[in-house]
Amino acid sequence: MELVKADDCLWLAHLPPSLSAHLEALPFQHKAILFVNGERTEWKRMRQGRDGRATPGFTIAKGKSTWSKIAKGATFLLEIPEGAAPVPEVIPTVNPEDPELVALVTDLKRGAKRYKELTGRPLGVTGEIAEFEGARAMGARLCPPREAGYDAVLPTSGKPIRCQIKGRSLLEPKKGRLGAIKLEHDWDVVWFVRLNEDFDLISIHEADRPAVTREIDRTPSKARKAGKLAIRDFLRISRQVWPAAT
Repeated sequence: MELVKADDCLWLAHLPPSLSAHLEALPFQHKAILFVNGERTEWKRMRQGRDGRATPGFTIAKGKSTWSKIAKGATFLLEIPEGAAPVPEVIPTVNPEDPELVALVTDLKRGAKRYKELTGRPLGVTGEIAEFEGARAMGARLCPPREAGYDAVLPTSGKPIRCQIKGRSLLEPKKGRLGAIKLEHDWDVVWFVRLNEDFDLISIHEADRPAVTREIDRTPSKARKAGKLAIRDFLRISRQVWPAAT
């Protein structure tokens, strides 16, 4: 099909219905294969909007030189290769049930507690332990640090759930705020992981993106700009997911 290049990305609203439907139906974290003027290119979804809704567009991932040669306003040929399957965007994840990791984190917990006893200062590992324990308890897999916005992926029968994890131990002050939640990044839920004095799991509380966005918008301006919610406010808008309510 012949199209006119209107922007550096492909907006679904500017595409023919058949192509728009093809791209919209792509599974989460899959790239689309499209031929541009006969050259193979790959395209990926744009990041979510502030409210968590999908941005209806795709950006070029591979074949940028082919795409950049086409001036805005110029026509080009765009084709879906027959029988082409979407390309999964493989993100390496870590299984928190790995015995070596479990043993390592167990030693880290002991060391962090003893360090606090000897110095009166936190060792600064609460966040890492909370991510590990939260993912392990929920059956999620940890993501590498490069995945801006989320720390773990929870597999489901459909679209995986991208989880941002915040943690707090009872060795730390009970009041205060969670770490910064960046609304410009991609994520689906926030987990608040509570740990006891031994850094063992007490509970996990979950809030979805719309609830978190509304709460950040109603917080004082300085905290809102930083994306930091008071712990008591997060607990108010969240639900306990571990241990499951009986």
